[in-house]
Amino acid sequence: MGNEKSGNKSALRVHGRNTLILVWLLTAMVMCVGCTIFKDSENGDSLLYDICDESMLPDELMAIIDSKKEDKFNLVYSNNTYTYIVMAAGRQDRDDVGVEVEKMYRDKHAIYIKSILRQIATPGDTVVGDGISFPYTVIRIQRTEMPVIFK
Repeated sequence: MGNEKSGNKSALRVHGRNTLILVWLLTAMVMCVGCTIFKDSENGDSLLYDICDESMLPDELMAIIDSKKEDKFNLVYSNNTYTYIVMAAGRQDRDDVGVEVEKMYRDKHAIYIKSILRQIATPGDTVVGDGISFPYTVIRIQRTEMPVIFK
């Protein structure tokens, strides 16, 4: 009788170990299903886009931008019609700079965008203000599920 109990415990341990290994393997497979590895492209098809002013932005997106404007950030926001791509430079101690789109294109994997903080007023221009700004640019494209990669 004692040997039967000992044999059952041993069988349960083996069965439990196999079950644990199977669960671990299934979990690893499920986690890898969504992963895709691809190399960043350096060129691709150009995209048509609109540069948005505040009147073109959804209220929810404006609220997000206002809450994050102190720091540099990039953001992708979509509604039913458009995907908005936001590039913000954070707090700047000058008010003669802006964020400009330097390059934007797509390939079969993603949309790539590179922006730059650039002086938008010359010393001869009369820029009046307190010298502090929170420059950002928002571009709008047709709604997409493609990932956006900021360069």
